[in-house]
Amino acid sequence: MTIEAFIAEALPYARQASSATGVRVSVVLAQWIDETWDPATQSPGPDWTIKHNPGNVSPGGVVASYPTLEDGVTAWVDTMLGPVYVPVRVASSVDAQCMALGASPWAASHYMASGPPPGSDLKRLVTTYDLTQYDLPPAPPEGADMTYDPVNKLIHAVAVVNGVAYHWWQPGAGSEVTFPPGTTWGVERLPVPA
Repeated sequence: MTIEAFIAEALPYARQASSATGVRVSVVLAQWIDETWDPATQSPGPDWTIKHNPGNVSPGGVVASYPTLEDGVTAWVDTMLGPVYVPVRVASSVDAQCMALGASPWAASHYMASGPPPGSDLKRLVTTYDLTQYDLPPAPPEGADMTYDPVNKLIHAVAVVNGVAYHWWQPGAGSEVTFPPGTTWGVERLPVPA
């Protein structure tokens, strides 16, 4: 498995964790890569594949195992929602969240194996794998171009945010489309024309 395939596999779970906690998707992915990816074998380690523990959740200092990856993500979310991680959740930028997670008690190494400050390894992973591309705006901005698709019963919006084009969609009346709890819009980054 390549790191790109691992990111693709982890992405839906990272979006769910981000939606539930406010920790940016890029930071969630960086932490999960740091905690579970084995560069020597170029594959996810047993914390991902066997223990279903994406962030190496360790209640009482013991790395836990979960029946499914969904259960492991739920444990990650529950841990991140604890009071000690408020600084991570409220940090206003990717760098600030990486540094706050590095300063937290989550990892004894404080994510600085390649050198200080705390969280520097997470920042490096965000940059190396361009993880900020997954930090999508949760809802269209005011003034977005809005349309309604009566066939699929979806509301669509398109807008440019910080120089990047996005497409949002939301179920309209009678739609069968559902979203995870706490989210109201689906969103995707639009490709840049060649």
